[in-house]
Amino acid sequence: MSNSKRKILFNGCSFTYGHGLKEDEGAYPYWVGNDLDAEVINVGMPAASNDHIFRTTMINLWQHKDITDLVVMWSDWNRVEFINTDVGQGSYSFQRANLWNKGLLKEVPKGTVPGKERDTWIYMQSSPARLRQSPWRFHYWVDAWEGFYGSIWQTSTGVLKTGFQTLMLQDYCKTHNIKFHHTLFSRKMLSQLQHMLLNATSEGQFMVQKEWNTIKREMDNPIDINDDQMYIDQFVEEFGSCDDQGHPNARAHKEYGLYLAARIDK
Repeated sequence: MSNSKRKILFNGCSFTYGHGLKEDEGAYPYWVGNDLDAEVINVGMPAASNDHIFRTTMINLWQHKDITDLVVMWSDWNRVEFINTDVGQGSYSFQRANLWNKGLLKEVPKGTVPGKERDTWIYMQSSPARLRQSPWRFHYWVDAWEGFYGSIWQTSTGVLKTGFQTLMLQDYCKTHNIKFHHTLFSRKMLSQLQHMLLNATSEGQFMVQKEWNTIKREMDNPIDINDDQMYIDQFVEEFGSCDDQGHPNARAHKEYGLYLAARIDK
């Protein structure tokens, strides 16, 4: 690394984005940067799947050649990304506002910003949880999951894909002298991982178990059911949420950010 100021790229879902916070309240990436005296680029997006997180992380690593640290908070194993071809029938897309360094997004109906149609997000995310929560129950999302993804996608699919994506980011960071830290957005993901690994009964499940153990051995900082790190949902339990969906409030973001800063700076 050079002697220039530290620059940290963050990516994740709504927990990284800072969903529900007031405009003058900082999400956890802000507090990490503040504690480490580092510049922060936060590209987290609400509802992001791990495919989205991986894809946009690579795009930003290519665009910003002076990144010194990468922090990725992986999202729900079961979220999938698809191309939204039905945005004119009630669903919403995300359009980038001029707030890149804070990673803020403005949610707008397609076509309401003249000249900005090309900036509108066409990549949409779906999962079983998305179908149960308002305001996510758009009919296309239900069709996308029940008509296709639900028939081919399992938790093990998401676990293995996320594992491979972690290894690809790890290798990129090693070759570009970038410090890499990754975590999960909830302990529920660990429970799902544990259930998958400890309750294998079929030949296919044993193959998944073997594949994951191979992936884990290649990780410098493995995702492990016995690891000692704390997760952001634990800070929500202690300091509170800002809405009924469990998003961290300002205090939870701050305390987790300070905890994470100490952890990644070891």
